[in-house]
Amino acid sequence: MTDDIGKQILEEVKSFNRMNKKLSICALVFLSVFIFGYIPYMHSHSGQSQTPPPSNPSWHEVRFLIDQTEYDKAITLTQTLIQKSPNYYYGYTTLGGIYLAKGDFVNAEVNFAKANDLFPTEESEKDLRAVRKVLQSRQGK
Repeated sequence: MTDDIGKQILEEVKSFNRMNKKLSICALVFLSVFIFGYIPYMHSHSGQSQTPPPSNPSWHEVRFLIDQTEYDKAITLTQTLIQKSPNYYYGYTTLGGIYLAKGDFVNAEVNFAKANDLFPTEESEKDLRAVRKVLQSRQGK
């Protein structure tokens, strides 16, 4: 009788091992699919903000450069776009904002003033007043 119980236990262990082996294979298949499928997919999609937009100069590209804190490149591109449309206030507002981000309040004021001259709004007036206030406080020191 003890021999029968031993055989039953041995069969249970073998059965458990077969089931464990199947689960291990399933887990490996799942991990393989995940590693070789999902991770490259996520990498290719998470890098979208790191991939520059098309080389066609546009305000979208300027925004990309600003988001990447590539201020000097953004200034150059913005100036190029302003040359194409010199009476477009948005270009000067954008340029003023870039200079402001760089801490160049003199050039920020020049560009905010030009934007306000072209298209006076409450917002452009507010930007201009704020920059002028900073410049005045720096002159007083």
